[in-house]
Amino acid sequence: MVTYRLITNITVGIAISLAISGCADKNYRSLIDEQNQIIMQLQQELKSNNNIIGQNQVTTSYQKDDTKIDNSKGSKAYKEINKIIKELQDELKTKKQKNKNNSTLTAPNNNNLDLPSNATVGACYAKVTVPKQFREETRKKLIKGSKSVTKLIPAKYKMVQKKIKVSSETIKLKVIPAVYKNVKQKVLIAPRTEKIVTIPTKYKIEKEKVLVSKAHTEWIKDKNDSSIMRLVSLPAKYKVITKKIIDIPTHTEKDIIPAKYKMITKQVLKTPAKVLKTKIPAVYKTVNLKVIDKPAKEETINIPAVYKTYKVKVQIADSYSRWQTVLCNVKKKTKTIKKLQRKLKSLKYKIRHINGIYNKETKNAVSLYQKDHNLPTGALTIETLKELKIIK
Repeated sequence: MVTYRLITNITVGIAISLAISGCADKNYRSLIDEQNQIIMQLQQELKSNNNIIGQNQVTTSYQKDDTKIDNSKGSKAYKEINKIIKELQDELKTKKQKNKNNSTLTAPNNNNLDLPSNATVGACYAKVTVPKQFREETRKKLIKGSKSVTKLIPAKYKMVQKKIKVSSETIKLKVIPAVYKNVKQKVLIAPRTEKIVTIPTKYKIEKEKVLVSKAHTEWIKDKNDSSIMRLVSLPAKYKVITKKIIDIPTHTEKDIIPAKYKMITKQVLKTPAKVLKTKIPAVYKTVNLKVIDKPAKEETINIPAVYKTYKVKVQIADSYSRWQTVLCNVKKKTKTIKKLQRKLKSLKYKIRHINGIYNKETKNAVSLYQKDHNLPTGALTIETLKELKIIK
């Protein structure tokens, strides 16, 4: 039992130390399984040795420290276990160092590939900081507890209306005469005839557009700001060739001489005669009566507790960075920047000069507006311009 307990303690200790040291990668489970199989085999060996040697070979030192063993024949098995476990620890330590080196080497490549996905051709992008997200929650505070009050509820009356028939329903008959109308009808005078005609071949000059090179896209840096990348579309190239082709081959056609008709006028029935029945409804008069709606009774009223509601802001997401579309060629968009400066000044942000230059003062005002309206900061984004109604 001491032997098995020692082996179990050693196995658990190694697993915990590996987990703490961060070596639990995708190969860790397979290594632990392999180690467990080896230890299970050694357990069988120790069980056989203990059956032969007996419990008298184990000294009282096990009671004080389960990790110590004597110099009996069973000590060889323990030494073998410790040797195997040390080899496994050394192997995992080497693997940890290798994984650390690999992560150090591959990190710059991932940064080099950090570009916006699903980018639009011709649009500009920049890294912006999305602010923390909050939601407003309504909470309640007890002002007055609930209670019960018994009181007498008096009887309630209501007025009801009752209809009394004065005269019964009658039917009135009215005859509507038939109505006729004049219509024009087409009558055949001469039937349609056909004549076969030969049509000669007709040619046409056709121009054909041939692809020289396909359209493709390329990433380029913005001339004014190297941190902004633009996805540019390069159009396909074509050349035009001219050739003569048959437009309509020689064929025969039927020359149809249409039939001849003449119009005649005749009188037809538009609406047949009919009898209209008109119902004259019965006549009633209304009488008001007072009746008991609810009888008097004693009632226990539960007065609910009174609460006061108040609102608090709760954070639901941390800030993070992401790519977002921004205004391209900021230095050249003087009209847009002027509109932006006028709008920010009208909203009481610090803008002293309307000059169409995206200077430090304008950047600070944009940043303050973005923070006030919970918008991503760090660049002049298209979202900000739409929020300000500078662009649609």
